[in-house]
Amino acid sequence: MKNIILEDGSVAGKTFSGDKYTGEVPYPKNTETFAQYRKRVDVAKKNGFHLGDLGNYAWTCYCMGSGSYEGVDSDNKIGSE
Repeated sequence: MKNIILEDGSVAGKTFSGDKYTGEVPYPKNTETFAQYRKRVDVAKKNGFHLGDLGNYAWTCYCMGSGSYEGVDSDNKIGSE
């Protein structure tokens, strides 16, 4: 069976995190700030989550939580931008 390469460079049915990461993919919640989301993703990273498994929207929210994303207050609620 051939591996199918998707548009984003990932392989269908595979994750960057691999089988050792058993937690959930941390999706952004409108009830948290960008900074809170980034902290939640960073905890998942410590448990084996790979940032490559974030979709475009989640990756953007993660970056916005850094405190250095141009024009964004990381303490704003997700969905308020």
